Order: sequence, then structure tokens, then C-alpha cells
Amino acid sequence: MAIITITEAAKKWNCGRATIYRKLSAGALSETEMPDGGRGIDTSEMLRVFGPADSPDVHPDVLDKGAGRDLIRENAHLLQLLEAKDQHIESLRQALRLIEHRSAVEPAMEEPSVPVALVESSAQGADSAVSLEAERARVAELEVQLAAERSRGFFSRVFGGKR
Repeated sequence: MAIITITEAAKKWNCGRATIYRKLSAGALSETEMPDGGRGIDTSEMLRVFGPADSPDVHPDVLDKGAGRDLIRENAHLLQLLEAKDQHIESLRQALRLIEHRSAVEPAMEEPSVPVALVESSAQGADSAVSLEAERARVAELEVQLAAERSRGFFSRVFGGKR
């Protein structure tokens, strides 16, 4: 059979040159002298030790028609996914612009100059004023609890460390 270089044999049998040199050193593979005096390996030796070659002697850029159709179909599907992703990103951008616009337009809530308790009591009676003050107290209490919770570390919050 033909005599090929070690590099050519490594490419054709899809293995490393170091593997071939190892087999040569161990005596499992015998080398042959090339016509130009270099080191070479007879392809029959490679077949005996490694079996049939992994890489066929065809050009990898030549595809059969069935594979070409599959690639065209896959390409079209990927283009559809890309278009859907672009539409989703655009909808998220619109939502973000809307949120930014609303936050810029809405004025910050300020305390009214007239106490709410007086306005409420005149409109609905004393019970609603007491209810409003109770809600404010509850909000203040929850804000204190939130501040205390934020001061705790991550792991103590997750695993329930000391409070």
C-alpha cells in the first residue's frame, strides 16, 4: 500500500501525532522510510493498528441534496426565531419607554397643606380619620420592619438566622 507521513496519517485516522509516535515507540506500529528519506507509515500498518480511516476522501463542502434541504429548513426556522426575538425586544423597549414617561409625568406625592385627617373627618366622620391614622401607623411599623430585614445578611434571611 501507500506510504504516508505521520502528519497525514494523524489527519486521515483522526488521531494525534503523539498517539502515532507512542505506538511506534511501543512497537505496535512499524515505520517505513519514505522515498525522500523521511519517516513514514504504510497505510496497511495504520489499518492493522487503528482500523479503517475516520475521514473519507471526499470534500467536506459537498453535501447531498437532502442535507441541503434540511439546512435550508433549519435556516428559515432560525430566521423566524430571530424575528420573534426582535419583536419581543421591541415590545420591551416600548414598555420601558412608557414606564419612564409615566414616572416623569406623575408628580411626586407631597403632603397636602391641610391635614388629611381634618378633610376626612369633615367628609366622612371621625371613624375614617381614626382609620387613616391607624393605617399610617401600620405603614410606619412595616417600614421599620423592612429596614430591620434589609440590615440582616443574605444567609440569615434565607436560612433563618438570629433576628
